[in-house]
Amino acid sequence: MMADKKVLTRVLATAIVIIAFSFVANDLHSSWDSLADNISSPSLSFWAGCVLILSMMALWPAVWIIIMRGCGVKMPTKNAYAIWWVSNLGKYVPGKVTLIAGRAWLARRWGPQVVLESFAWEFILSISSALIAGSLFLFYNDSIYGSLIFGAALLSLFPILSPDLVQKLLRKPIALLGRGKWDAPVSMSRATYLQALVMLVLGWIGWGIAHQLLLSGIGIEIDLIVLISVFSLAWAVGFAIIILPAGLGVREGALTQLMTPFAAAGVGAILALLSRIVNIIAELIAFAVGSSIYATISLEEE
Repeated sequence: MMADKKVLTRVLATAIVIIAFSFVANDLHSSWDSLADNISSPSLSFWAGCVLILSMMALWPAVWIIIMRGCGVKMPTKNAYAIWWVSNLGKYVPGKVTLIAGRAWLARRWGPQVVLESFAWEFILSISSALIAGSLFLFYNDSIYGSLIFGAALLSLFPILSPDLVQKLLRKPIALLGRGKWDAPVSMSRATYLQALVMLVLGWIGWGIAHQLLLSGIGIEIDLIVLISVFSLAWAVGFAIIILPAGLGVREGALTQLMTPFAAAGVGAILALLSRIVNIIAELIAFAVGSSIYATISLEEE
């Protein structure tokens, strides 16, 4: 039975990726000739965008440090960055199980239950911040879709009302995975939650600027607000579908479709592929640096 479920999950994930990438491929094919010349000779701003995306790799570990503090753990900065960068590549395995298990194992000295809780908070904060940034969509689209996004963003703020209650609710299913009762005191405060949320919202602005630089570097000018909103929404869609490795295909397909009303044919697909390629390179660099740092930490502990 378990084997059948795994096969079904893989088939479903593969089908979603193929369908999503078909939208990207079709958009690229329709306008490749008009865009090829610009892509072949990027300007300095393109490389500035690449550097900015690389620097964004420092954001998520910093947010994780704040989340862990809200979970009752004060993690050293060096350890947090090493663990997050190394475990992050686990997201390319379908289901996010490898990502969660890898991070829990690397951070086992602080307790696997705490790491599981931190991942739950990270999921909530990531989706909420993406919806908040995506609400900028209202400036360009006052349809029912824009209103729904804004409404979802407001609903996602519910942990601010009572972060300690949300923490208690999160810990109930996590405690069942461990042994015995989880008696750690509730420590997530409203100030801690807001600090992490604001950092992530600012991060989406940073991603928007980076993507604007990428496109500007190949001769395409798109409004910054559009780029912030469509990328954050596309990322949220990919992140929420946990059976896919790093939202592969879905994020690109969603980004391509969301960009259609605001740019010439093919621009959304170009941005989707450029973003994915540059992000993977940045994550590999972060992984290499994180592995080096983690190795030194292990030697120090020994």
